[in-house]
Amino acid sequence: MRISFSRALLTGALVTGLVGSAVYASENNDEKKETKKQYYQVVTESKNIVKSGKIKVEVVKEKEHSAEVEVNLIVQSQLLDQESLEEYRKKMPQYLKSLHNKGYKKTPVVITLNSPLKLNNFEEFVKDKNIEVERFYIRTIDKNGNSGTISGIPSENDLVPKDKLKEFLNGAEVVGIYSIEGNISTDETAFNQLSKDNNVFLADISKKVIEEEVLNSIDFKKLKDKNEKIHIDVNIPNFYWFIEKNK
Repeated sequence: MRISFSRALLTGALVTGLVGSAVYASENNDEKKETKKQYYQVVTESKNIVKSGKIKVEVVKEKEHSAEVEVNLIVQSQLLDQESLEEYRKKMPQYLKSLHNKGYKKTPVVITLNSPLKLNNFEEFVKDKNIEVERFYIRTIDKNGNSGTISGIPSENDLVPKDKLKEFLNGAEVVGIYSIEGNISTDETAFNQLSKDNNVFLADISKKVIEEEVLNSIDFKKLKDKNEKIHIDVNIPNFYWFIEKNK
């Protein structure tokens, strides 16, 4: 088994963990979901996003009196196929149109790239597509061929703080950036240029749509009536694990 190191670069803090090579493929798998059931209270029944049920939305909260509701896009990583993924991808233009019609000028996006972009190419790509980057994910590889991930955020002056990055490589090499979280325009032309770019596997703009659906649901409104501090946290994963799994 290949070993993958997962690192997080968060405002100067380093979090390191040793994980199996399936960490990306099992990010939202059924085993994790079963574990959640033991500790989380289900707020609403899960909703299928694709007909097969291989991509769905789960709404849960930790303990009865918790003020935070977790809204998770769940991907059945062991079952996801190209057909279900394509069905999901085709929903994005509909989401964009809906958001634009509601007056949103910008929307959150999770971009999965077809292959890691070199840092200089990443900066050019972001500038060309007018992406407001909030977080990026870097694929690394060490001298033994073990792959890893460093999650980073832009600094005030640098899109990718290279000096800070060097501190966390521990001898590993940067392969490139494979996923981006941020915001983009809801302009249809701009979105088409992004989503159809040869570098892009998926430009996922489901976050705001899912957020609105939950906030407007009867179940959430009932929770809000009981506790006005209730708020939601929407979690959308990238799909780079699917690319690596099917190489």
